[in-house]
Amino acid sequence: MSRVLERFPEACIEVIVSPAPAGAYGQHKTPDADFQQRLAMCRLAFEDERVHINPIEEKLPAPNFTWQTLKALGDPKVGSRWALVMGRDQFQSLAGWKHAADLVLRCDLIVVDRDSSQSWADILEQLEGSLGSLKPA
Repeated sequence: MSRVLERFPEACIEVIVSPAPAGAYGQHKTPDADFQQRLAMCRLAFEDERVHINPIEEKLPAPNFTWQTLKALGDPKVGSRWALVMGRDQFQSLAGWKHAADLVLRCDLIVVDRDSSQSWADILEQLEGSLGSLKPA
């Protein structure tokens, strides 16, 4: 997160903690720590005034999908736009997310590099096959 804060110094970041995270292609996740423990860990990990730990998904049906969270968050502040911060591994699986094509229209994607066996070009080509062009206009 520190790289994101450095790269986007004007950003306000909402860290969304989910009680029942959905997974790509219907492979939902089962975290070892419960919701309250994960909230507490996030509060400890992100002690920056620009980061807000948001428990909004606690009130949403499980498993929750990102598009539902964005809908529940509503429109961003005037002059702002929502962005999703995700690891390269999650970006690779984006085509398997619910309403993925709508997500890339509704918000920006900030992809943090992680180890991957695929090149960026291969990942983009694979996603463009299922989502359409992801290149900036």
